[in-house]
Amino acid sequence: MAENRGSLAIGMAFLLRRKLEAEFRRFRKEYTASRIEFWKKHQKRVEKRIEELEAELPRKPKKKIQKVDID
Repeated sequence: MAENRGSLAIGMAFLLRRKLEAEFRRFRKEYTASRIEFWKKHQKRVEKRIEELEAELPRKPKKKIQKVDID
């Protein structure tokens, strides 16, 4: 009888694990889809804000690099 309980517990644990993995996959799929949708919805605003911040950055004049030959 004890052997049956052990194998039953193992079987129940296996089924529970499969169920939880399936739920996790579904959740991950829905979450990923919602994040992609969110990004597409707000992408223009984010890009515009990035351009505004880049425009505010101080511009430094580029230094000319002189090549020096060492003999």
